[in-house]
Amino acid sequence: MRKSLFAGVLLQVLFPNLISAQDKVRSYANQLEKKFNIQIIYEKKVTDTWNGSRYDIPGNRKLLLNYLKIIDQEFSKYPAGYFQLALADILILTQNYHFQENHQAAMPDPYGRRLYLAIDGHKNNYSTEYLSSVIHHELQHNTEYAIWSSQYYKWDAWQNANTENFKYGPGGISAYSDLNVDWGSRSNPLPGFISLYSTLGQEEDRAEIMSMLMYNKAEADLHAFCRKDPILKKKIQLLSSKIEELVESSGFWRTANQPCYTNE
Repeated sequence: MRKSLFAGVLLQVLFPNLISAQDKVRSYANQLEKKFNIQIIYEKKVTDTWNGSRYDIPGNRKLLLNYLKIIDQEFSKYPAGYFQLALADILILTQNYHFQENHQAAMPDPYGRRLYLAIDGHKNNYSTEYLSSVIHHELQHNTEYAIWSSQYYKWDAWQNANTENFKYGPGGISAYSDLNVDWGSRSNPLPGFISLYSTLGQEEDRAEIMSMLMYNKAEADLHAFCRKDPILKKKIQLLSSKIEELVESSGFWRTANQPCYTNE
């Protein structure tokens, strides 16, 4: 007992910053769990529904603390109770995340009410803008399962909003087989689409839209797209109305993006 107490005191004397960082992370995580009624797991590994996740337990406390700040900022934009309704109230924070052989920044697992989120992003991109967008994108996949009991629902009204004869690609996973294509740039490359990645599947199309609707620094670009692209505007309104059926409330997506909901 005395040796254990002495060791603890000695550790505090020799490594005060390390202990302080650990305490800060745990304290902040506890605050967020209470604030959003969620669970945040980062000190142990959790098996996903498909047993395909491979990752490291986060060891970089600075990155971890920064990621918690991003969660705090971005989750605050959603109506109360959203994460429970969206089947996304368990967050698994990781580093060096892979699903099967693919290095990814995140993975939705609505079957277990989980989101796997990499605090170090993807291929050294862990900017606040990128990590924030990833959170909203992946959260939308869980939300779709909550609405339709499918992550890959083919919504007729959505398909009909696109240009005649448009066909989606084989799904988001196919992007990993051709990394030379700039899938992620949000440049409104085709009428009705945020990015080329959006064209790979209805589910990716809606997730890309939601990530732009929810991230503040994307507002100017999104509003410019809406003013010139009536197809994209219609799809944004369709998506918002569908989500509001789930939560019975309008949210940040609508209040912060009026140009996408008006006839201007």
